[in-house]
Amino acid sequence: MLDGIPLLAVTIGFIAIFIHIFTRLQLTTVRANWGKMRCNPFVVLIAHLVPDGKDPNVDPSQFSIDNFNFCLTQLMDASIQQSMNPAMDLLNKQTDAAAPVKESLNYLRSNATSLLDPLTSVFQNLWDRIKAVIYQVVRGYRQMHSAFDRIFGITAATIFAGVSMYKAIENLLNLIILIIIIILTILILMMVFAFFLLFPVMPIIITTLTVISASVFGSAVAGMADSFCVFPGTLVATQYGWKPVEELKPGDALRKGFVEGVLKTSGKGGKYVSIGSVLLSESHLMFDIFDKTWKPAKEYTLAQRVKDEPPYLYCLNTTERTWVVRGSFNDEAQFTLRDWEELEDNKDTDKDWEKLVYSMLNDKTPLHNISLFSSPGRGMISSNTRVYEKTRGYTHISNINIGDFVKDGYDHFTEVLGVYIDSSEVAPRSGPNSAAWIWNSDLEIWAHPEKVEGLAPEYHFVGVHLITSSGFFMLEDETFVRDFTEVGADRIHETYPFVKDFSIHW
Repeated sequence: MLDGIPLLAVTIGFIAIFIHIFTRLQLTTVRANWGKMRCNPFVVLIAHLVPDGKDPNVDPSQFSIDNFNFCLTQLMDASIQQSMNPAMDLLNKQTDAAAPVKESLNYLRSNATSLLDPLTSVFQNLWDRIKAVIYQVVRGYRQMHSAFDRIFGITAATIFAGVSMYKAIENLLNLIILIIIIILTILILMMVFAFFLLFPVMPIIITTLTVISASVFGSAVAGMADSFCVFPGTLVATQYGWKPVEELKPGDALRKGFVEGVLKTSGKGGKYVSIGSVLLSESHLMFDIFDKTWKPAKEYTLAQRVKDEPPYLYCLNTTERTWVVRGSFNDEAQFTLRDWEELEDNKDTDKDWEKLVYSMLNDKTPLHNISLFSSPGRGMISSNTRVYEKTRGYTHISNINIGDFVKDGYDHFTEVLGVYIDSSEVAPRSGPNSAAWIWNSDLEIWAHPEKVEGLAPEYHFVGVHLITSSGFFMLEDETFVRDFTEVGADRIHETYPFVKDFSIHW
């Protein structure tokens, strides 16, 4: 019996090699005919192998998931069309059947009009009888109207029946997918007992399970609205009195210190609280005058949740790292807020923050050249730098507005969630400064630009940066740059414990 084991092992090996070679040979054909072949069952299973890895924005697993969702959508569209055809045919027949009734009604109305006009002017004594005739005509019209209502009810019921059928098909497909997941999971468990039998198809089983699970149970991430911002119209204490936050510019003098930069973000999807007449994000750090501590606004003693959602939000960076606000001229209550960075200027704090950002961006990639991740400062981009906007083409980054879509890949766009303008940090004539995070294609990590000894670039006094939904974007020279949040709008909440820990000792 043991004599057959070598032959079995060789056979399984040849099968595995054949599957691998066949898959690789098919990749060239699949990539050349992607539009036609992407929904073939075999192509769906190996879709994660189609990306060639040239674009860092393309994740093979996400690419495979997106292709599966696309093919599933195509299948659903075809199912909907098949299910709605009988309903539409019935509706057309019912409409055709109602046409003679409508024509008859119009004929009666025209006859009544032609009859009433001369009779009312010539035969006044017949007016009462004519009114009786009109009453009968109106009664017939109402009966016709009731008939049309019944026709409309039948039509609406047919439409809802089609929608119900669509939902039933969708639920059936979800059930089928869950059954497939269960079967694949059982196959994986069976590998403990039949490893050599199932080993050649193990990658396909695991990949299919991952793709289906992700497409069914995927979730979305939130935007920027939850982070450190106040409503338009909030009054800020300046050297010359109170001024609405939306009117402040970099360099303006505050009651203490100066404005370094102004951040404007979208207000959609945020959670907000009111403290007195001040409306702001629930996560904005502020000083609680009752217990003398810094805490998120939602934990403030007087905080109350509000449902208002402004179109835009504003936040400042200041030289003192704090700013004073009030809700209106009629409300004397004043509150002290932290600025966007929230952390005091300190070399040790900056170093710890740089390490935190590096670890979040590069996961478990070990640290290489220390200069690539340790370059304290505020990442900025020259206002002369150009990016590709979806509707306008290449334009200066200073012309980008909230809601625009800019490139974050060679054929992919990301939505702009916020725009930041700063006058305190230097920026080169074009491109990012040394504190920005860019994609290092040689090391395949996010890092700071490499410093070139002896190079003294010219600097502008005003820099610009963006916040995007993907967390990064692409410049005209095909440099990938992390956005102003550095870690991404969907992950900035992961930095809150770090900030809160340092805030306790400030």
